[in-house]
Amino acid sequence: MGIRDYYILDGALSYEVDGEHTDTELTIAEMEILHSHLSTVRNSVHLCCGAGRHVSAFGSMNVYSVGMDISPYLIAQGQKNIIKKNLADYAYLILGEATETPFRLHGIDCVTLLGNSFSLFSNEKSVELLKEIKRILCSNGIFILDIPHPSYAAGNLVKNYEISKRVKTNTLGEVSWTWTRKMDSCKKTLTSQERISYIDENGYQKVKNLLFKFCLYDPFEICSMASNVGLELIKRIEFNDISGRYHGMLKKRIFFILKAA
Repeated sequence: MGIRDYYILDGALSYEVDGEHTDTELTIAEMEILHSHLSTVRNSVHLCCGAGRHVSAFGSMNVYSVGMDISPYLIAQGQKNIIKKNLADYAYLILGEATETPFRLHGIDCVTLLGNSFSLFSNEKSVELLKEIKRILCSNGIFILDIPHPSYAAGNLVKNYEISKRVKTNTLGEVSWTWTRKMDSCKKTLTSQERISYIDENGYQKVKNLLFKFCLYDPFEICSMASNVGLELIKRIEFNDISGRYHGMLKKRIFFILKAA
């Protein structure tokens, strides 16, 4: 289980350390999917892109790529990575909400929403999100998303627990970090709450709380919602990490390759 060091920076989500996720590399499943479906892709949009690992991956294949995220911190980190990799001609990041993109009607060849980000949207918001993705996708454009494997999450992450430890950070110094995770009785929502307590530069104790609610969507729900907005399922891929690199919800995921009708 990875150490997460989340905090709020200028009112937006950001983080420093997260051993359960990665913003520098693609998983084997992601690489196989991207290389299998990008032969005709000229441009791409990556929603909830974090520090832009998918943006960089597409850019390195000479696909013009734009990443969007709500975190100024992650956008800044991603821009540094893009410059460091000499990908500025093909990739860049912008700040924004996934449900309100600035892209023109039917102008994008490929949209991705990966890293289990779709699960953070409620049923109402997820439909709004899918409609926006359909709006910007060109005819036969591809949409790639993933979700936590619902039965795996319900069976293996169902135990309620709390972890506390001291963690050294670059920006906040040493903090007291507590992570609590709970599953609802219907095993449809996984709640993750993190609390960070630290001493600020003036010697005052500060506390920051961050709450995530992950919807454990059934694959048929995804297909039904997508179909209702005009996105047709091409392929469904189940990924189970056996390397030990990934934990929690990233260990077992379901990928969906959809096409704009």
